[in-house]
Amino acid sequence: MRRPTPLAELAAVAVRAASETVTPAESAVVNDVVAAFSGEGRAFLVVNAQQDVDVSHESFIRKWGRLRTWVEEENRSRRVYAKLADAASSWDRHEASLYRGPELAEARRWWEREAPTRQWANRYHPGFEVARRFLTKSVRAQRVRRGLLFGNVALLILAILAIAVLMTISRAEARRAEAAALEARNATAGANSKLAEANKLFTQAIEAQRLGRSAQADELQRQAQQAEQQASARPVLTPGELSELDRLRKQEAAWQRTEADLRQQLVSRDRAPNPSQQPPRAEATAADLADLERLRKAESSWVRDAAQLELQLTAANDRATKAQQAEAALRRANDGLQARLADAPAGASSADDSSPGIRQLLADYQAAYEKLDAPAVTRLWPSAPAGELARSFSQYRSYTMEIIGPRISVTGDTAVVACVRRMSVEPKVGRRPSPRLVSTVMRLTRSGGSWIIESIDDQQ
Repeated sequence: MRRPTPLAELAAVAVRAASETVTPAESAVVNDVVAAFSGEGRAFLVVNAQQDVDVSHESFIRKWGRLRTWVEEENRSRRVYAKLADAASSWDRHEASLYRGPELAEARRWWEREAPTRQWANRYHPGFEVARRFLTKSVRAQRVRRGLLFGNVALLILAILAIAVLMTISRAEARRAEAAALEARNATAGANSKLAEANKLFTQAIEAQRLGRSAQADELQRQAQQAEQQASARPVLTPGELSELDRLRKQEAAWQRTEADLRQQLVSRDRAPNPSQQPPRAEATAADLADLERLRKAESSWVRDAAQLELQLTAANDRATKAQQAEAALRRANDGLQARLADAPAGASSADDSSPGIRQLLADYQAAYEKLDAPAVTRLWPSAPAGELARSFSQYRSYTMEIIGPRISVTGDTAVVACVRRMSVEPKVGRRPSPRLVSTVMRLTRSGGSWIIESIDDQQ
């Protein structure tokens, strides 16, 4: 579409002037160009008396290739600017938000490439300043969002690293505390046993002193003090157990003071020469018996506590003994299986040729369990219960398996592996159970040149 343009406006647009004022030198340059295209024999442009510049004929628009290219570029710039100016006007009226994403990228590239001026922009839309402010704020907002995103990602990474470090430290502290508690319980059991022995000896010493057996009382007291020193020398680590031992020591100190008082009374009565003082002696003896009865009642609470600790220690020893017996039984069963394999028929090979593949299968099977990878287990053992394996693995934090002493017997495309599996698991919830030893017989088949597990039998 032809549109005659004043020469002054054309000059301002051509030299990209920031205002309508064009210097004489700039105007002279534009005039020279217009004159070159409107001269005699090259009347591409015409200039009328009002100094309006226009194309001399519409055919030039169609035939002039370079002019057509300029017109297409101008139309693209006009569309981008008009869209930008419309969005900026809506934003200025608080009816739209800033540019984001592809729209911002396109507008920013165009602005940096074309560097539009107010004189050029006013030909299509009057909101040049609003459009420039709108684009500037959009770019700043994008930078702020990226900064916040990168900052949040960095903080998230730091938080994850800090949590991982804290979890590792906490786990190590928990394991150390568990080991210390176990050692403390064992030490407490020994200390309580010695304290019980010391208490019993103190009681016997008081009774011997009351009966006038001073030498025996001194010997019993010496043995009681020695037992108490041995109990005190044992390390007790947990606060609860340390508090219990302090309570017992205070109680024994009270008994020692009572014993000293009784001995003093007995010595005083023994030195009395007048027979007339015998009734008070009998009365003092009754008081001694009352004190002893009170001490026995006070002792009953400690005896109950000591009995509970003894029961716990006995139960722990029983569990350890049963575990050792079970391990011995499993080893005997494994020896029996190995002996049965040694007596296998003559048709069975020694597995020297196939043992590398079978041992690799056993290593892959062990690694799949330790990685808690149920699909990998089912690839090695196709008949395994996949759903049950996945549910079981989801309950564990770690799984450790060791295949001990495998004996391999191969017959054609089948094989039998007798071994002992040592398995230890760490559940996500609850305490870690003791490792288990299971005597196992695996039956293998060869398929396509590789071995797979057909069945697994655990020997009870």
